[in-house]
Amino acid sequence: APQLAFYELQLTSDDSIAKFVADVKKDHGGVDILINNAGVISSPSTPKDKVVAQSILSITEESVLFVEKVNIFGPLKLIQAFAPAMEEKKFGRIVNLSSIAGQLNSMESGLPPYRMSKTGLNVVTRIYAD
Repeated sequence: APQLAFYELQLTSDDSIAKFVADVKKDHGGVDILINNAGVISSPSTPKDKVVAQSILSITEESVLFVEKVNIFGPLKLIQAFAPAMEEKKFGRIVNLSSIAGQLNSMESGLPPYRMSKTGLNVVTRIYAD
């Protein structure tokens, strides 16, 4: 019968990522399918009424770095942790869920940290797929 397991994971914490990876490897021997689905549109410190209307001229480094840590570096670290075993056994699938907001051909002005991060995730996906 299929097993369902739940793990706590905080993508902004290297310790949390390391614990998650270790626990999954210990409990299941690794993964055959990795689906990177977590994402945020802004940092917790961004006022809710400013999230969509943010301008590239007013975004903060803190906001961009927080969003990129979750939306780019979290998935990247999970790929780095699980893909080598997939490659070794010549089987595995990695799915990175992105957004139309990260496509350059449909880029608009709202949500700059989110758009930048999803463009970055698309880059990670294309580079690893090669």
